[in-house]
Amino acid sequence: MTKVDADTVEGMDAKATGFVSPYPSLNIELKQQNIANLKPGLAISVVGGIMLLLVTGQHVAAEFAWGWLAGLCLSSLALWLWMNQQQPRHLVTAAGIVCAIFWGLAGALFIVPDQLENALLVATIIVALTTAWSVLYIQTDLFRHLFLLAIYIPLTTSLCIHFPALSLAFLGVLSIVYIALDRACATYRRGFIDRALSNKRAEDDSQQVVTTSKKITSLIEQTPLGFIEWNEHREIIGWNPAATAIFGFTKSEVVGRTTDFLFEDKKTFLMQQAEHDLFLFGKDFSGTAENITKDSTRIICEWNEPPPL
Repeated sequence: MTKVDADTVEGMDAKATGFVSPYPSLNIELKQQNIANLKPGLAISVVGGIMLLLVTGQHVAAEFAWGWLAGLCLSSLALWLWMNQQQPRHLVTAAGIVCAIFWGLAGALFIVPDQLENALLVATIIVALTTAWSVLYIQTDLFRHLFLLAIYIPLTTSLCIHFPALSLAFLGVLSIVYIALDRACATYRRGFIDRALSNKRAEDDSQQVVTTSKKITSLIEQTPLGFIEWNEHREIIGWNPAATAIFGFTKSEVVGRTTDFLFEDKKTFLMQQAEHDLFLFGKDFSGTAENITKDSTRIICEWNEPPPL
């Protein structure tokens, strides 16, 4: 697949919530990557919640702070167990919604009036969490925007309400962070799709080569014409059943030997010229020559030799 294929995938992705890739294997890879990213994502969410509570929890009523952390941990644990059981189709979406809800509440809960330093610390932790949340980087545009807005709107609103004098600064900084994170995620997802499609194309090409090779081998084995393949030293590396029928030698008897034993002790001028043309000038050769079979019978064979690859 080319870059045009990746653009097509991204275009369809952007237009439809129920996006289905024209390449089924890509859907599978995206799903597997999302599932793989979910475990560290849940761990980051829980660790971030504990850090937020330890650093800023003293400014919030204990029952609210601990209730928030308990809800975050229990929901993350439930999602973890759910994932280990069956990996359901919408698990990543459910995890994103749950984490967005809890971290959206964190902005409203842990930012309190007259505590600017604490508010900046809370905002920093939340921004760092969303940046490090690995599940976000492989998701569709719609999911990513909904997830970030569910967190950044409550965070920005709380900052502006409690510190109105700095509201423009907060809006500006968080908007820049939002745009930068969104672009980073989009770039990462595009890169993942490009790599997946390139790998798929390489696999298809490789499979086509294998299939073609098998067909050629089958034709060579079944053809009534003798087929002999040799390397640049004229050592035989291929010998089909028809060649055995013509010369009497089995494949195991000839592989590794040069073709000299098939001719008279002194090669004819014709064969010398054929080798000269084949290996020096890359010309093909077609002509007859006197050959010797296993039982020393002399036979006349017609040879057709293509130039070496």
